[in-house]
Order: sequence, then structure tokens, then C-alpha cells
Amino acid sequence: TRLVSRFPLCWTKEHFDQPTEYYLTKEENMSSEELAGLEKLQAYVNGFVPACCVNRAGDPVLDAKGNER
Repeated sequence: TRLVSRFPLCWTKEHFDQPTEYYLTKEENMSSEELAGLEKLQAYVNGFVPACCVNRAGDPVLDAKGNER
């Protein structure tokens, strides 16, 4: 069974009183419209391209060990 997050668009103090499980739902309990929306969201997120952090000169920003951030 796969759990999928339910994410509200507006947060209030009461949201922070809820456990993590409150925001999860099983895929088999989702409607066809919800599943279609989930697929669109997953495709959108999977299309993200990692970006590197650069300074104003366009040079990569490095941490104390010389690794890119």
C-alpha cells in the first residue's frame, strides 16, 4: 500500500496539532480525478532540473570543504 500526502493550501495553528498520518491517504482510496491530479503533479516534479548555487559572478558557491552547495 502506498501513502500519498494530502496537502492543504492554507495553514492554521490547528494543522500543526495533527500527526503526519493525518495528511496521508492510500492511493486505492483516491478518486480517478485525484489519481489523475497526482500523476500530473508527479510528472511536473519529475521534470525538475537540479540547479547549482552561484554567486553574482556566476561562479559556483562552495562550502568549507570545497564542495558545491
